[in-house]
Amino acid sequence: MIQDKKIFKNQDLVLKVSPNIDPEKFNINKYEAFLDALCGEREYQKETIRVTLRYLLGGQYNNLKELAEENDHQNPVLQERYGSLEDFYKHLQCRINCLARLIWLLLLEKAMFFMELLGLCLPRES
Repeated sequence: MIQDKKIFKNQDLVLKVSPNIDPEKFNINKYEAFLDALCGEREYQKETIRVTLRYLLGGQYNNLKELAEENDHQNPVLQERYGSLEDFYKHLQCRINCLARLIWLLLLEKAMFFMELLGLCLPRES
């Protein structure tokens, strides 16, 4: 007997980070010159870094659970895929935390290389 399988598109399962960030807490415009030097014309890389920085520095989310809950309420595909919010948390916790740390480390490594190469300094957030 063949079981029916539901196929989900990756883009339907991506967590969306709110673009509504208080510029007093985090202003991405301070980083644009650095992103240009780091990524060149690769706009998809710049946007990925912007979204990651909004999540990490924007002050809107205290933890991954808050981001997951916001997305779960707004995305019926996530509800269909994971069933309960608790199951969604369990699925995300390991994968997202490990991936976020890896991405952050890779970005820092690349950023440090370019800062040395170009003599640039990252502006400090207060």
